[in-house]
Amino acid sequence: MEWSEIRVPKTLYSRLSEVAKAMGFEDPNTLAIHLLREALAALEEELAAEGISEDERKEIIERLKGLGYL
Repeated sequence: MEWSEIRVPKTLYSRLSEVAKAMGFEDPNTLAIHLLREALAALEEELAAEGISEDERKEIIERLKGLGYL
């Protein structure tokens, strides 16, 4: 795996280090990767949901109701 570098303020790195140790992560970088993956997944879900118009959302809900899922 290739790596890139992201710079963070020392105070943030210290906090990452403390939390990583308390939570049993190998090091602050491992915790940062975990947090970034979680945050990115949530943001990507939000962006995907924004791609659906209100009419499409209502149509999907009606279809799910018709199929007995809602």
